[in-house]
Amino acid sequence: MQMKVTGVIFAFLFTFTGITFARDEMVWNFFLEDRGNGEIALIADVSIKEGWHIYDAEIPDDGPMPTQISFDLITGAEPVGRFHATGKQATVKYDDIFQMNIGTFAHSARFEQRLKVTDRKKFSIRGDVRAQACDDSTCTPPLPNDFTFTAAELPALQEAAAAPAPSSTTTSSAREAEEIQATPPPAEPLDASATGEDAPADVTPTDVTPADSDLLWTPVIEELREFGMKGSTAGMSLLRILITGFLGGLIALITPCVWPMIPMTVSFFLKRNRAERKKAVAEALTY
Repeated sequence: MQMKVTGVIFAFLFTFTGITFARDEMVWNFFLEDRGNGEIALIADVSIKEGWHIYDAEIPDDGPMPTQISFDLITGAEPVGRFHATGKQATVKYDDIFQMNIGTFAHSARFEQRLKVTDRKKFSIRGDVRAQACDDSTCTPPLPNDFTFTAAELPALQEAAAAPAPSSTTTSSAREAEEIQATPPPAEPLDASATGEDAPADVTPTDVTPADSDLLWTPVIEELREFGMKGSTAGMSLLRILITGFLGGLIALITPCVWPMIPMTVSFFLKRNRAERKKAVAEALTY
C-alpha cells in the first residue's frame, strides 16, 4: 500500500515538473494592433529558449503539430483570413523523422490573426495559442497559452484614423456638421429607455468581462445540448438529484481505482477488532 501511494505521488510530481518545464521553453506576449478599415490584428509574440524551436503555423499533413490559435469566446468581431507567421520567415529544412520539409522558428517568432470589429461596445475575445517546442532530444506537450481582450483594450487608432484627415481641411461649418452627426449614437439609448422594455439591452457597459456567465455561455447553449453536454440539474427535484448521485457512487465502486480498495478496507476493520467480532462486522458493513 505504501509503495502504491509513493508511486502516485511520484507520478504527480513528474507530471507537474513536466508541465512547468514545458512552460519555461516558450514565453508568449499578446497585444492588439490597428490595421485600418475596422480591422485589428491579434499579435502573438513568443520568445524561445536557446537550443529549442517551435513549428510554423502551416505544416504539411502527417507532420508535427503546427502552432495554432483557437477562440473560446469571440463577440463583436469575426476572424479574417488565417492565423499565420509574420515578420521573419521560418527556417525550412528536411526532417528525417517525418520525411518532409518543415518550417521552424528559433529564438523568437511573431504570429498574427486579423479580426473585423463589428461592434466595439460588445467586443470581447478569449482563447489560446498552442505550440510545441522541441530540441534535439525531446518535445514539450502543446499546452495552451491563454489570451483575453475586452472593448477597453481595443486600439485607439481605429477611431482616430478617420478624424485627423478631415479636421485639417474642413471649415467651421463642416465641423458643425460632424458634431451633428456625432449626436445620434448617444440619443439611441435615451429613446430606447423611453420605450421601457429595450432599455436594459441597449445600455450595456463597454468593458465586457469574460466573467459574465451569460455572455460566455448564452451563444453556445444550443450547441452544447446538441453535443450531448446535458449535466445541468435545472428543473430536477432534490430526490432525483440524490438518487442520481447515489447511482453514480455505485457505478464508481466498480472502477479499477476503487474496487480493489474495498476488500482491503473491510479486512482492516475485521482485523482491528478481532476480539469483538460483531463490532468489526458492523463497522465493515457501515463502510
